[in-house]
Amino acid sequence: MEEQLFISTSKDDFQSQLQDFFFHQFDYYSLRWTQKSPIKDRDDLLEAGASWLTYFKSIFLESKDTTELMYGAQGPKVFQMLLGLHLTSPINKLTIEKDKMMHQKGKQQSYDSREITENVEKKAELQESLNKLTEQLNELTKAETPSVDIAAMVKQYDDLLKELDAENAKSFKITNEIQENRNLKNKTAGRKQFVDEQLNKLQKELHKAEKQQIDIKEYLEIGVFFSNLDLKECPSCSHPVTSKKKQKAVNAHTCALCSDDVSKDISEVNTDSLSAKSEELIQLQEGLKLSIQTLTNELEEIRKNANDLYSANIKLEQQQSTIKDTGALNAKLLELQKSISEERQKVRPRDSEKNELIEKKAVLNFRIKQLDEQPKKAGDQKIEQKIQLLARAIEEMNKIRFAEGQSILKKLSDLMTEEVKALGLRISEITISDRFDIKYKQDGDYLTFSQIAEGEQLRAKLAFYLSLIQLDIEHNYGRHSRFLIIDSPGKEEADKNYLDGLTKLIKELETRFGDKLQILIGTAERSLENTVTHQNVFAADTYVF
Repeated sequence: MEEQLFISTSKDDFQSQLQDFFFHQFDYYSLRWTQKSPIKDRDDLLEAGASWLTYFKSIFLESKDTTELMYGAQGPKVFQMLLGLHLTSPINKLTIEKDKMMHQKGKQQSYDSREITENVEKKAELQESLNKLTEQLNELTKAETPSVDIAAMVKQYDDLLKELDAENAKSFKITNEIQENRNLKNKTAGRKQFVDEQLNKLQKELHKAEKQQIDIKEYLEIGVFFSNLDLKECPSCSHPVTSKKKQKAVNAHTCALCSDDVSKDISEVNTDSLSAKSEELIQLQEGLKLSIQTLTNELEEIRKNANDLYSANIKLEQQQSTIKDTGALNAKLLELQKSISEERQKVRPRDSEKNELIEKKAVLNFRIKQLDEQPKKAGDQKIEQKIQLLARAIEEMNKIRFAEGQSILKKLSDLMTEEVKALGLRISEITISDRFDIKYKQDGDYLTFSQIAEGEQLRAKLAFYLSLIQLDIEHNYGRHSRFLIIDSPGKEEADKNYLDGLTKLIKELETRFGDKLQILIGTAERSLENTVTHQNVFAADTYVF
């Protein structure tokens, strides 16, 4: 007993089971596309996908469908799925997304166009109302006979206000400059005080170092002096100090003057350390002098800057004295404002009507300005950028897919060329483009499937599907189920060459592929019977499945 795949009790359940069968058993997947809503007055974009019936048409070849290479309007998608080339699924998803965005962009443009038309009509209505208000306002203005030229007073008020603003700005500027000058003076004075203190400190250190160095120098010089001093007479009694006495004092270790014992007091003075200390003090003095000179130069520069700031302050104070008395200007401005207000408050018969017209005119002008200044929507630009990005991605992925699938497409086109020749067609070459358009070269011209002679289309279609099956069997590439149902192959094409070619092809397929594919032919043509060894012949009105 043959294995039972599924049982169905209703039409919907049967379709569902077949859907699962095709997509699970055959490893098919649904490529999708977009289409407009069939409902009238609806501009929605719907998403549709290939169902089991779409792919069933790649198995069931009916004679009435000979004018189409693949079933329905989505033939290239069926072709891509059956080929199973890399990146087909993501390209399909990105294409759907791009179609949706393009539809959204089109809807937005349509909406914007309607909105622009409505705005133009609205603006025309507002402009007409504005023109009528302007005429009424002009008539009222002409009818008025003011006792005082308020316009001249208003101009005088505006001129006075500009003058006051100018003087205030000038006063503000000079005040800021004076304050800045004062801040700089304070900063300079503080720096001067600091430099003075540092100078005094350094000068004291220099004086101390000089004194220490002089003391060491004197000590060294006086010590040498006394050690080499040749006394002639005693400074106390003025008695002569003879050489004999000096020699005697040296031998006896006594003082030549006072005859006291000096043997224990005589010691050598370490002049080297004192000389080194003297040198250090000299270097210290040089460093201090250099620092003092630097600070002295800076102090001189500070004094110069202080003088410059003082001169600048005098000039600013002079400029400040030239500023007009804003108090007097303000008083005059208030007086003029009061006069204008009094004139405007005088009741005239149609003042309220005029004010109402002016308010309405201002409202109309504002609404017209709003229509003119409506901002452009940033969303349109973003959608366009996304569309361009998706289009670029799809283009690049198509290039990659086509480049990677060149060898497969070449093998398929070669197989198709061999099959159409075996079926008796005068086609010398078949090419497949990057858009999966198939072209047939016949008598030097490249034709599409629809341009092939009507009597040859079924053979070309059969060659296409047989080539897909061979591509799977020979090269293990593609997703065709390796099963074909051919309905009445001789009905539309009773060409003997075609039937001979089909018979020969069926025999070759059995020889080459044996039980690796199945072909079910529904025909009354008895010449096809016993074409192959492995065959099952069913009588008419017999259920095969």
